[in-house]
Amino acid sequence: EEEGDRQVSWLKDSGRIKPHPLDELVVAEDYIQRSLKEYTSIQGDEIDRIKRQANIQKNGLRHQVEDLKKAVQRLETQVEAATGSRLERLRLEKQLGETKKQLLKQEENIFFDSMKIDQAAEGEIEAFLAKERMTAKRTRHFVVDIIGSSE
Repeated sequence: EEEGDRQVSWLKDSGRIKPHPLDELVVAEDYIQRSLKEYTSIQGDEIDRIKRQANIQKNGLRHQVEDLKKAVQRLETQVEAATGSRLERLRLEKQLGETKKQLLKQEENIFFDSMKIDQAAEGEIEAFLAKERMTAKRTRHFVVDIIGSSE
């Protein structure tokens, strides 16, 4: 003999089903732990990809600073080698001063920009892990009651 409403299992609402004592015997955490073992490497790969992307961005900042240092060195050698007109030498010295200012400004900003990139990467990792958090839902489809006589 069946008890309760007969419905297709996917139409059942878990809020309307009364918990049965046998439901507590199924431990959802065990299923979550088994699934985590399978997905941990996939999640690790995604986290590594996010970290690599952040490192690429920080390396781009470092390359900009290195390019400015090379430009300063090139201009210094041009100023030393300038034996022509005084006007040419003043133009090179002015350009050298502007490039040094840009270099100092870039070196100051690289630290803060690196911190911003790291924070953005950490936020992206946290959002990814929050989205990928596993849950398990126990749904009882039926209960079997065995009634018989011990004859």
